[in-house]
Formats: sequence, structure tokens, C-alpha cells
Amino acid sequence: MTETLFIYFSSPDPTQVVEATVVSSDGSVSKASFTTTLESVATSFGELPLVVLIPGSKALCTTAVLPKVRTSQIRRMLPFALEEQIAGELEQQHFAMGRPSLGTGASASSSLSVPVAVIQHQTLQSYLDPLRSFGLEPAQMLLDQECIAGKPGDVVAWVQGEEVFLRTPSGLGLRCRANDLQTTLGLLPNEPPMSTLGLQVVGTSLTEPMNPFFEKIDQRFARIFSTDIGESPLNWLVSQRVLADPINLLQGEWRSRRSQTLLSEKWRRPVALAATLLLLIVIDQANTWRIAAAEETNLNLAISQTGIDPDVSSTGLIKISPMRRVLLDLANAGVRDNVLNSIVMDGAIIRITLASGRSAEPLNELLGALGWRLSTGKDEQGHVVITLSVTDAGDAT
Repeated sequence: MTETLFIYFSSPDPTQVVEATVVSSDGSVSKASFTTTLESVATSFGELPLVVLIPGSKALCTTAVLPKVRTSQIRRMLPFALEEQIAGELEQQHFAMGRPSLGTGASASSSLSVPVAVIQHQTLQSYLDPLRSFGLEPAQMLLDQECIAGKPGDVVAWVQGEEVFLRTPSGLGLRCRANDLQTTLGLLPNEPPMSTLGLQVVGTSLTEPMNPFFEKIDQRFARIFSTDIGESPLNWLVSQRVLADPINLLQGEWRSRRSQTLLSEKWRRPVALAATLLLLIVIDQANTWRIAAAEETNLNLAISQTGIDPDVSSTGLIKISPMRRVLLDLANAGVRDNVLNSIVMDGAIIRITLASGRSAEPLNELLGALGWRLSTGKDEQGHVVITLSVTDAGDAT
């Protein structure tokens, strides 16, 4: 069963202790969350596909509304569609897009809603460099908060120290400081009404200092309940990720080198097989050419033995004998020696006796198309005999 290593990389420091967990392809945890270093990860788990989670505060997560166009056009349009939301030069930003969906409202039939994560090139590079310094190439890099799925009927509040990340049932996400929680809730859409929703508070250490902030908003929700996810959020985020479908930051020019290597390895065997087949075809064609050349030599020898009529016409052209004419016609058509049993000129006729089991139809069509008058029969041994009229040979030439 294929396994994947997940690590939580909170800051781009190659010496820091990181949280890690190993997950099987069926979603079950093979090795629960543990602390380690990048060096140990490279030594013990370097062969496993790697997914890295980094803090969501390092990027801007938003949604762009665009006209219905091809994916390649969407990527080109994203920077300009989000220009007003971005501080700094567009050229310094990396735009990673999620799965487009149909827009809403009156323009639903002609627009797309595209989730986007925007992160500075420099920031993304700062997280990749420490990993690559140990030979680690992540297949995916995800923002931690984007692994949190919207929960029907509840607003999820993920507590991170003095910060809180909110995820609405519709999937909208907002990050704020704990003391701004009440104000931030006022920015959330009121459909469905907040009074009909629950508030799920999730954290690694839900201590007393957080209580006053949630007591202030207690009356705004139908219920408030908490979920303690232990010392590390990684296992919880990984389990949420399956439902959330987060954006992989490694797209376009930042595409994972590992995925490109795996892709090349995937096609290496088919390409090698195709090359082998092509080589066999070339060898077969070479053999066919060699056999054809040998047969042409044999036919030319037979032609030379028939002689050439010494009469020269007034135009200065050599008048080719009927026997040579039919041999040339057969040679040019690629007729092989094993098709024929014998070719005999007897007075005013030429008899072509075919080998056992050979049909006369292909040669009849060929010679007939070249102007020969012919008839078909069989000899005493049952071989097919094609009889050509020499008086028509001149017409055939």
C-alpha cells in the first residue's frame, strides 16, 4: 500500500524540529504525528512522496470571478483580476489556482469562480530551499488553513495562539486576532443566519485565556462546543484535507521536480518499447529491401538471358522483347520468385505457371492493367497457368 509523508513546516529554518505523520493511500494514519528534523526525514523517509504544510498567513487566499475560458487563459488572467487585492508588484507574486466552478447569480452561465492562493516568489523559494538542501522534493505544498473543510451547520474556529482562523459552512475563510473575533464575525455572510449555526472551536491547547473571547460571542450562535486536537494539529489537518481539496502551491514554473521525474519514469518504459518496435520495423524493412534486391538481381539475370531484339526503330529506341517486357512488369510490381513456378515463351505465347496454391487474380489484374491480353487455365499438375499473347506485347510497351 502506498504511503505519503506529511510534514508541518512552520518556518523556513532547516534546523528546526518539524511535525510529521505517515498516511496510507486509504487515508488511514500509518505513523501518528511525531517530531523530527529535515535531516532525519531525508534519511528515513526520503523515498516516500512528500506533502508539506506551511502557515496560511504566508499567502492571500481569495476567489477570482472570470469569464468562461480555457485553463491556460485563466492562468494569464488571474494576476489582472486580483491586481487591486495585492500589495506589491504582480511579477513578484505566484498565483496558484484551485478547481474552477460555475459562477453564481445572473452571470452563472458565462462566468467561472476560481479559488486562488497568492504567495510571493521569495517566500515560496524560502520554504523550498531548506527542503532541497537535504534532497527533499515535495510533491505538494499546501497552506495549513486551506486543509480545513467547511462543515455544514457549523462555523469552524481554529485557534492558533492569539490568532483564530474561521471557516464558514460555505467554505469562506477569514483569519483574525482573538481580540478582534467579534468584529470579524460581523463580516461573515448572514445566510444562513448565524443564530442557526453552531461554533466549533478547535485547538491544540484550549486554555482559560481564550474563554473571554468566546464568551462575548456566545449569544450569536445556537451552540458552542470545542475539540481538542492534542499537541499537534497535523493529524487533524491531514484528515480534513481529504474533504477540503486545498490548492497545491507547486504549479506552473514551481511544479514539483519529483512529479516531473515520476512522469518521465512513467513514460520511460513505453518509450523504450516504442523505440524497440521501431527498430524491429526498420530491421524488417531492411530485410525486405535486401530480399527484393536479390530477387531483382535474379530477374535481371533471367532478362539478360532472353536477349534483346537488335532492331532499332526510327526513333532510336530499343525495341524490348516480349519476354523481357513481362519480366520487367513483374519485377516492377514486386512479384517475388516464390509466387512463380516458371515463365516460358513458346512461339507467339508466354506461359506463366504459378506455384502451388497461388491465385491468378492478383497477377491477372496487374497484367491486364498493363495492357496484356491473357487467359487463365491449369496444367496437368493443377498449377494455375496464365497465358499471354505475344502479339499484344507491342501494345503493352
